[in-house]
Amino acid sequence: MCRFFALILAALLTARSREATDSRQGYIEGEFVLLASPYAGQLQKRYVRRGDRVEAARPVFALEQESERAALALTHFLVLVRGIMLKGNVLQNLWQQIWPIVAFMLAVIAIGLGFYRRTLD
Repeated sequence: MCRFFALILAALLTARSREATDSRQGYIEGEFVLLASPYAGQLQKRYVRRGDRVEAARPVFALEQESERAALALTHFLVLVRGIMLKGNVLQNLWQQIWPIVAFMLAVIAIGLGFYRRTLD
């Protein structure tokens, strides 16, 4: 019992008043976050460096978009072929899939003619 009172007395004597501060002691743990794109492609530009702080909705990297454009043209073609071969659709029903292919074809022909004219000069 005597030890108990001596322990309480020692605790009260060593306790001192502390000033109120906003700082706290401790440590902070950081977590690594792995970022990936749901699409395949080559890295075109990286907007952040190691250790940078990234805000929400800020782009971190950009991928090249040529393969996406080519895949989009292929998607229209596959829907068109499926509609003709399997469903027996007519041209009027498939016009939404035909016009992007025609526009892409005309753009490629125009670019090709421009390069061809330069080689003739």
